[in-house]
Order: sequence, then C-alpha cells, then structure tokens
Amino acid sequence: MESAGRSFWRALVLAALVMSLTPSVHALLIMGGRERQRRKDWSPAVERVANLDSRVAWFEGPRIGRKTDFEYQGDAAALTVALKALAEIEGPRPRVVVTDDRRISACLRAKPEIDWTFVYWEKTAFLVYDKNRQIVDPGTPIPTPEFRVYLGNGLEWSKVVVPAGVDLVDERLSARGYRPEDGGVLEMTVVDSRDGTPLKAAELKIERTTPVDGDPTGVEVTRAESNGEGRIMLTMLPRETLSLTLERKGFLSLSLGPVHFGNTPCLVREVRMTPSLPPYGNEFSPPETR
Repeated sequence: MESAGRSFWRALVLAALVMSLTPSVHALLIMGGRERQRRKDWSPAVERVANLDSRVAWFEGPRIGRKTDFEYQGDAAALTVALKALAEIEGPRPRVVVTDDRRISACLRAKPEIDWTFVYWEKTAFLVYDKNRQIVDPGTPIPTPEFRVYLGNGLEWSKVVVPAGVDLVDERLSARGYRPEDGGVLEMTVVDSRDGTPLKAAELKIERTTPVDGDPTGVEVTRAESNGEGRIMLTMLPRETLSLTLERKGFLSLSLGPVHFGNTPCLVREVRMTPSLPPYGNEFSPPETR
C-alpha cells in the first residue's frame, strides 16, 4: 500500500503538471496563448480575426462554447489590420469601443498589458430546438462581435484607421470634453421605460463598496438629481468601485450594480425606470373575492 506521504507528493506533482498545460483547464474556464484556434461554427472572417499575429491569449468560459475572448498586443498599424479583418465579419455589425482604460491579461500568468480585446459569441449558443429537434426562432439577438481598445498602455489612437464596416463607440474622456484630472465621470439620461420620456427629479445615490481611508463599505459619496431633460452629469468621482442606486416617486427603485470607475473613467448610460404599481383605492381597486 502506498504511504500517505508518497500519495501527497504524487498528487502535488500531478497538479503542477496539469496547471502547466496549455490550454489550461480550471474552474470551467479554458484558456491558451498563441496557438491557432478554430471552431466548427466560425466563419473564415472570424477565424482570421481570432488568429491574427497580434493575438497573445484567449479564453472561454465559464459556459464553454458560448463565447470566446481574445487578447491582443500591438501598435496602431497592427490594430488597423485587426479592424479591417473585423469589418469583414458578416452578421450583426461589429462594434469598436475605445477607452482610456488600461488592461492586463485575464489569463496569462505574467499579466502583460493588453492593447485590445475581441469577444465573439457562438451562434449555436442561442439556437432553440423543438421536440422534433427542429430549430425555432429563439427570440434572442446574438450579441455583436466587439473590439474593446485600451489606450492607457500608450497605443496611439490618432494613427489608427477605422474602416467603414464597424460602429465606433468613443468612451474617451477627451472625446466628451473631459480631462484626466476631472476624475471619474458619469453622464446618465433617465427615461420612462414605457415611452422613453425623460424623467425629471430622479435621485441618484452613489456609495462606496469597499473601505477606503478607513471609511467602511456603504459610505455615501454623493447624490444628484436628474434635470428637466432627465440628465445627470457628475465629475470628480473617486476612481474606485462604486454602487449606484436610482430612485423616483412613482417608479421602482433601480440598482445599477457596482461600477468600476477605476477601469471605466467615463460612464455614459441611458437608464429606463419602470413605474411602480399604484396602491389600491387610486387607479385600481382590489379584486373581488368570492
């Protein structure tokens, strides 16, 4: 019988061997580096983008086969080549989001800086079959293929050529008239979910989610109220993770979840609020009981 000590060391060596494999597999996440990737449902255009020379890593999960994330490093010329390949993908028009953020690799152990990422969802992940195994309309749109460009590592966006076949979303502070010293920036438009009418006097409460300088979690940072056009504009927010809660009389309270202003210096969002049910005795009466 094998001793407990020998079993322990054998298990330890085996674990180290598994962790050294590429692609590695753990916690329902598979990942890899520069090795060529292909999937049976990928078009040639998607495969070209996935296997550009500038790609340094990829990962899938936690739901394997639903979407794949790719990480790239390169200069403006390399990104221009990548964008041209992206524009050739058929289907939903690809989107390119440009930010001032910095990013490090989500899967490479050395944690190198990443200049842009590509996210592609598998079409088969959204197919629905009936009892006869025939495809029916799932009613769920396939997410748009997306590049997210991170300029915080020194990539020169002014030298990048953006092709006509993509939608550009510019989230840079400078593109919206702000400077880095303006801190975290928030631009929000609050509207009625029924018809898109701007909502005045919606109150936004912003709180910390982690202790900072001795302040406990949940300490309020600021409050703001939407104007007649439903807009809220704030600057000088701390570059940290903040919790946003929106309230207005006659509407359901809305939690916007944690927002990482350290990674997203400028948050631009339209928020739709849902009316709350009126109390009995006003517009509606309680149902009769028999």
